[in-house]
Amino acid sequence: MNPAIQYLSQSGAEAFQRARKCLLPNEEVKIACQMLKGFLVISNRRMVLLKEEKELHFSIDRIIPYDCVLNAFQVKPERYRITGIQLDQFGWYDVDISEKETKYLTVEFDILAPKSKKGESKEEINEQFQSSIKQISNELEILKKTNKDARELPPFRDYSYLDNLPGSLTHNAILDLNNILQDKPIHDALYHDAMKFLGSEPFLLEESLRDANDIDNGFLFAAGNQGYIWVQGKKNGRHIANVLVDKIEWNNITCAVHRWQAKDSRFDVVYTLQKEGRELTHHYKWNPPPNQDVLGHPWLLQQLNGPWILADIMYKYFGKPLLASMASKKHLQQSDMQKQRYYL
Repeated sequence: MNPAIQYLSQSGAEAFQRARKCLLPNEEVKIACQMLKGFLVISNRRMVLLKEEKELHFSIDRIIPYDCVLNAFQVKPERYRITGIQLDQFGWYDVDISEKETKYLTVEFDILAPKSKKGESKEEINEQFQSSIKQISNELEILKKTNKDARELPPFRDYSYLDNLPGSLTHNAILDLNNILQDKPIHDALYHDAMKFLGSEPFLLEESLRDANDIDNGFLFAAGNQGYIWVQGKKNGRHIANVLVDKIEWNNITCAVHRWQAKDSRFDVVYTLQKEGRELTHHYKWNPPPNQDVLGHPWLLQQLNGPWILADIMYKYFGKPLLASMASKKHLQQSDMQKQRYYL
């Protein structure tokens, strides 16, 4: 049996096969714990809470970066408590500074044991829950001892999932990009200016990376060797209105900040248009349309996966991890409590 699901009941293991499709395709599940109406997952990248919205239909409810997990302990046999460090608008640990001490601002949430279903033993379900929780506690201790949260560069990872996207979001992407950049309709090849910036095999996706303040705005995202092109505007059939083009080099991205405790899918990319230029911030939201084609890719529909997908795209094309926090005078003064953070 897969050790990741060894403490799940038969019905729990079957449900998890559906739930895990919300995780990134290159994400390895280390431990899955069934909880009340969902699963707590420890993967090779992050801690994830998968919530059962309705019977056997799951979504990502919360993602907690490992370096933000402060404490995790069992309160009662049927209750497990996780304490996470909040992040501020710069992606750093949020702290309360007083004359006597400096302490982290935290959020607590409880994981409850699942209820037994018809034909299942309540005692056995509770034992499986406690065994899973023990595994998770041990794994979190190992992560602390090995200093994994020092955020070393990620190991080689399979990014081929970025090449297997729904046709409804990709088949007109080259045509639209050429129309916008060159005003010339070509379906199957990029013009030389775009190819020079993106390379010969870019990542192209429509109607997914949106403006967080106007989710109908932002219909084309193209990424490649030097950076990404994000096209703002609203598309109606072949007509595109209010077009603006952002062309951002990987080298000029300061960070992408997501405040996990807010349970909000908005993430902020801080960048400059030129080296050492003025820093700008754009508020994004990952929001693909739930059409029949996209429904076959549950991970793509998870809004909280947005910054992690962007991080994978950047690492695939640029070979460097995406920073999850930015420097400021405030944080430099608290350097003993802070570590540079990445999406890994």
